Amino acid sequence: MKTQEKASHPKGEGGNNVTEHTPTPWIVTHQTGSDFSFDIVSPQEPRGIIVGSTGSCMDVNSRSGADAAFIVRAVNSHEALLEAAKRIIDSINEEQRNNGLVGYTEGFVIAFDDLQKAIAQAEGK
Repeated sequence: MKTQEKASHPKGEGGNNVTEHTPTPWIVTHQTGSDFSFDIVSPQEPRGIIVGSTGSCMDVNSRSGADAAFIVRAVNSHEALLEAAKRIIDSINEEQRNNGLVGYTEGFVIAFDDLQKAIAQAEGK
């Protein structure tokens, strides 16, 4: 399920205007004629460059291509991972309502709390 997440512009870039992020999936493209410039783009409507590098990282050891690929993987998997995490939390909460906390280890409880924190962070809370 792909959703449009609302985000406020940082102060000075539109004040309190609210926009929607570009729909996923995003892809990494190699700028024509360059070994050092990468764009993160949306191949679907509305099309456009989301992030563009200008080749300023002409260092052969630059990680810009790997970083761009990492960003795209994270963005494209964000919604699916968030929804899966929420389903896990919902299932555990239902189990607790039906059967109590019987049999949960300390490690499980810590992992459950960590998952709830990660969901809140992913939702910008």
